[in-house]
Amino acid sequence: MIRDAYLSVQLRLHRPAGLVVIQSAEPGIAAGDAPAQPVHIITAYDLYGRQTNETDNRRAQQALIEQLDAASVSHYPAAGADPAWLHVEPSVAIVGLMRQEAVDLGRRFKQDAIFEWTADVLNVVSCNDDSTVTLGWRQITPDVRAVGADRAWRELGLASPYVPIAAASTALDRALGVEVADESQAAQLNDVFLGFAADYWAPRVEADQVRYFQRREQQGEAHRAAAAAARASEERRDERRAGQAAARKRNSAQHHEHVEAGWPRDWRPRHVQKWVELGGDLQGAVRCSGEGWSASDVLDAAAAIRSATSLPNSVGVPEELAGWGDTLSDIALGRWPQAPSSTQVSVKRKFPDGRRERWLVVPDGDGAVRVERWDAAPAAAREWTSTIVGVFPTTEAALAGVRELSTLGPDIVCEVNAARDSQLNLLEHLRIPRVGVLSGAEGVDEEAAEAAGLDLDEIARLVEGVPSRLVHCTVDGQPVVAVRNGHGWQWLSVGDDEIENGGLVSEALVEYRWFSESGGAPISWDGGGSIGVVAPKLAVIRQWGDLGDSREFVSWPASARGRAGVVARWVTESDLETVAALVLEPWPDDEQWLVWYDVSISLDLGLDDVTREALRRRLSKDPDYATAREAVRHPDSKLGRALAAALEQASESGFTGDLYRLQWVSGDEEAAR
Repeated sequence: MIRDAYLSVQLRLHRPAGLVVIQSAEPGIAAGDAPAQPVHIITAYDLYGRQTNETDNRRAQQALIEQLDAASVSHYPAAGADPAWLHVEPSVAIVGLMRQEAVDLGRRFKQDAIFEWTADVLNVVSCNDDSTVTLGWRQITPDVRAVGADRAWRELGLASPYVPIAAASTALDRALGVEVADESQAAQLNDVFLGFAADYWAPRVEADQVRYFQRREQQGEAHRAAAAAARASEERRDERRAGQAAARKRNSAQHHEHVEAGWPRDWRPRHVQKWVELGGDLQGAVRCSGEGWSASDVLDAAAAIRSATSLPNSVGVPEELAGWGDTLSDIALGRWPQAPSSTQVSVKRKFPDGRRERWLVVPDGDGAVRVERWDAAPAAAREWTSTIVGVFPTTEAALAGVRELSTLGPDIVCEVNAARDSQLNLLEHLRIPRVGVLSGAEGVDEEAAEAAGLDLDEIARLVEGVPSRLVHCTVDGQPVVAVRNGHGWQWLSVGDDEIENGGLVSEALVEYRWFSESGGAPISWDGGGSIGVVAPKLAVIRQWGDLGDSREFVSWPASARGRAGVVARWVTESDLETVAALVLEPWPDDEQWLVWYDVSISLDLGLDDVTREALRRRLSKDPDYATAREAVRHPDSKLGRALAAALEQASESGFTGDLYRLQWVSGDEEAAR
């Protein structure tokens, strides 16, 4: 197929006898000096009609000329372009070839088509198929630029009128280097070169201008289209807003009518409509709202059982059900039997085969408690049978006496909850399993585990590097994991609002944060550490930041002396003796060490007064702490002045490294110490 670009063309033929320029015309026109035999105009530029870089084009054109010369084929320079002479392709005009030979040559140099000029027609012959388009031709007077290029070729000895400008400049220098007759001859040669340069640069400059204005036009079109799209979008948005405003107005009016009729105020018209569709009435909605249930909770439960009239008449307040891990839909569907309001402990157990159990510890009179077990088979989710397991003097006794209340199996999804007003710590009564669950293990009710908020992969990440046993269990709504420290196994609760978007639920008692410039290089460092109590008698020591991340579980003694020992070891291992002395020791006066507050180190000790004093006494036995304490207590001493200088330097420079390991102490003072 021949592209339209070939059908409107201007051809320059630099024949030995002189320059001829012809232009395509309507078929049937042949005006001008006709060739004696067919002339084929072939180029090697722009392979398959695609724009190619100048270097590759010149190499291909040179290869074409060399092939013609090797075959002793008669040819002379030519060029083809659009009538405005913007896109120019240097070519060769060949005399003496048959059409098929010329087509084969064009195909060999990856051209879409060639030109064939005869006395009668100008043919465009495809190199890809058998198609040919016949045009007329008209000889035109060469313009000044064409004459300039032709003259430069002949008088400067150029290989072609379309060589690079550098080649023409070199040819001019060579011609001027030869002895010329007079200044007028040199000027003439310069004029010849300038004529070449005009033809060389004109199409390039004009093509750039055309592309520039095309881009401007395209940008303008794009801006106009974007503006039109923005207007259309704004109109659609205005229509939507108007529609929404009208809908809100109708909805508000309808809501007002419903409230006047007695419907609960928080029930919107859509709630009323869905409730009525499910068979509900005004009295039922008022009853549910009076118990504290939101319209969404009520409608979800009614939709689950496909009936508003079959909802339980009274299930208690929402907070009470939520405390036992239940929803109104759970009770309506019979997923779980309802826990009485007096329940002390609830244990829900879900087995891989679909069985479910609910264990309840409820009052039985005279301060005793009764343990009930409710069972449902997989095929009868709403049919529960109950069994009284036994009566015990206290809840603690029940947890100790009934293993199912406190034993966790690797294939059971378990939810354990205690009454909100209970002082019972369930973690102290749960038995540590002999084996834990492997993260991603099969054979577990995954849907039940997900509903309980259990993600064992995340929990395993939180206790990575610590001996642990994973379980599919939550206690009072928090996932738990068993970990081992030096004194045995203990339970931890896992929360979702701690560091790293998921962490151990802990009470941070001691926290240390620091920031420091590098002391020379244009970088900074920061980090910190903490001690937090995560379970009775169990603490976690954490470090984070540029010095690395780590976690270690340690025992947290009950006595102030024992706790002071844990914190003292952490202080010395963290090289915080100087910092601790500034925090723990009394200052000579309230304004003595105020520069400390400008240093980018903080140490918060959330300890009671007894533990704090025990920590101070414990640290005083450490030589480094004793030196720092001496400096804090005696600011006018040599040590005091050295510490003051170090603090001033840290405040001004941001570099805090000298405040660790007594690096602020001079060599003489260190030797005396």
